Amino acid sequence: MKYKTIKDTELKIMQDGMIKVSSRYIGKTVKLHPISAAVLSECMTSKTREQIIRKYGETAGFVFSKLLDSGFIKSEEEADKAFIFSDYESIYSHMAMAADDIRMSLYKKAIFETVREGDVVIDAGAGTGILSIYAAKAGAKKVYAIEGTSMADYIYETAKRNGVADKIEIIKDDFSKVITPEKADIIISEPFGSFVLNEGIMPDFVKCIDNNLKEEGTTIPLGYSLQGATLNSETAAKYFSFTKDTNGIDLSFFDEFITNKALNSVTVTQKGIIEEFVLGCYEIKDDPALHEDTLSIDLLSPFSAVALWFKTLLSKNVVLSTAPYEPETHWKQVILPVKSISYNEKLNIKLSYKLENRRKLIFHITSEDLNQIVEL
Repeated sequence: MKYKTIKDTELKIMQDGMIKVSSRYIGKTVKLHPISAAVLSECMTSKTREQIIRKYGETAGFVFSKLLDSGFIKSEEEADKAFIFSDYESIYSHMAMAADDIRMSLYKKAIFETVREGDVVIDAGAGTGILSIYAAKAGAKKVYAIEGTSMADYIYETAKRNGVADKIEIIKDDFSKVITPEKADIIISEPFGSFVLNEGIMPDFVKCIDNNLKEEGTTIPLGYSLQGATLNSETAAKYFSFTKDTNGIDLSFFDEFITNKALNSVTVTQKGIIEEFVLGCYEIKDDPALHEDTLSIDLLSPFSAVALWFKTLLSKNVVLSTAPYEPETHWKQVILPVKSISYNEKLNIKLSYKLENRRKLIFHITSEDLNQIVEL
């Protein structure tokens, strides 16, 4: 099996030459042989224990085992998940989400529309606990607030200050693995990245549903669609062109190096849109890993970039959209650069999503004369 170093691992050289290894995410600090620095560096890309031993010797193999036991290196899937959830250790991440009035007001509306008196509710990835509190106030008799980061330590106090601490049970764990004491009538989560899947959480939400939702139960959200639009050259140039005159210096040579990375969480104006499209519509229980087989669309040029966003059905009557012409949310939009192609040439965009690298989306843009890879 291959293993990777978790992303927030920090090293410090001690006076005695030993290495202090620490991680806020796993909440541990250990003191190890100096070769631990080489092992951790090597495991930034996936490695087996045997590969480490072949390169650095038996001492490195011993240190590798210590790091594995301590949680500083994990299986590829677990390391990627640690990277995802380490973002939510920061109170500032939760401040940005809580400050998004569109997000919060629509989730509140959906919860009060869906939760009935006496329901059992799961809040998968509870964060500050705000959605759990909404559910309790909407009439739930029991809310399981599942949160894997240190934010779980603060949910009780927040619930107490809002008068619902007696209804909320906090579970500090990975919600994809938790089996609650009773099945839920409703499972709530906010698993969306700027283009849904790049948050990396959707597969875990699906597992939580499979493990804990009653057969007749429901979810918030219910489903989502992945949408977008072609953009005109003037709009694209704002994001993907170096100017030919930067205080007298021509930097346009660098344009060719900015065609393989998407821009995340940027604001697109409606006037830059040429034509809208829908890449796919999905129920929340759909397996995201299957999307690459179906998420493909043909477009006609000319255009110079593509904007992407999503729309989600939170409940029967509540829709949240991150489209450029809707009120702005913290997600905003994603923009893909597109290399120049011939006028009215048919172009295909296909999305690849791999569970082993769940925060990376790969867009394959092709035409008769174009084969472009763009990462988000």
